[in-house]
Amino acid sequence: MKRILILFLAGIFFICLLAMFISAEESIVLNYPEEINLGEEFEVDIELNGFENDIYDFKIDFTKDGKRVSRIWDGDSWQSTFNYLNEVIDTSSSSKETFKINISSNIEGEVVIEVKLRNSKDKVSSFSGYSIDVKGIDEVIEEEDKNVNDKESDEEKQKEEKEDSENNKELDTEKKEIENDNEKNEDTENKIMQVEKEEILEETTIIRLGNQINKTVKPEQIKSEGYIIYESKNEKIKKYAVYFFALQCVILAILIGFKRIS
Repeated sequence: MKRILILFLAGIFFICLLAMFISAEESIVLNYPEEINLGEEFEVDIELNGFENDIYDFKIDFTKDGKRVSRIWDGDSWQSTFNYLNEVIDTSSSSKETFKINISSNIEGEVVIEVKLRNSKDKVSSFSGYSIDVKGIDEVIEEEDKNVNDKESDEEKQKEEKEDSENNKELDTEKKEIENDNEKNEDTENKIMQVEKEEILEETTIIRLGNQINKTVKPEQIKSEGYIIYESKNEKIKKYAVYFFALQCVILAILIGFKRIS
């Protein structure tokens, strides 16, 4: 039992040592563009992990087919990436730093990146496996032409849309003017028709049919103003039948009188 306990503690101790060793392993985090244009300046961000507190020299190399193709800005001028930048990273204050790079050679395609860090004891730590894609002059010109064409196409499209919008506005304006003119014409026609109707009503001759006389005309007006009156045949018969009946009554009265006298 005691032996098992000792082995168990020894295992835990070994695991702790291994974890300390793994955590103490030096590593870097490198951030940079995936692709760049030839002659274009860009930045590389580096972060140190697991390094002792010290002041480090920095070197970053960009190579194509084994040939160095880059330069680095040291704060005053462009320098070959063959050289270290001395004492540029102090891990006691910050483990991060940014550097400006320029691909100076006329190349294109994949470029290999290698990073080296050197401490105050001249111990060098190397990191590789990085790469960046460089576009050549022809690709840059082609892309610029494409951007120009796209821009021109967008401008033409915007211009066409603007013209279409203006044409639509003009059509809408003309349509509204036509509608307003039509409304005005309709109002004018209605007014003219109303005036003509009133004139016709004023000038219409009043006609009497049968016994019906326009209620707006008085009998004296019929005589004095010379209205034309039409009497039907039946109306005339009715009119003279009254006179004939009266005459018969008079004759009958005379006959009865003579009969009584005699």
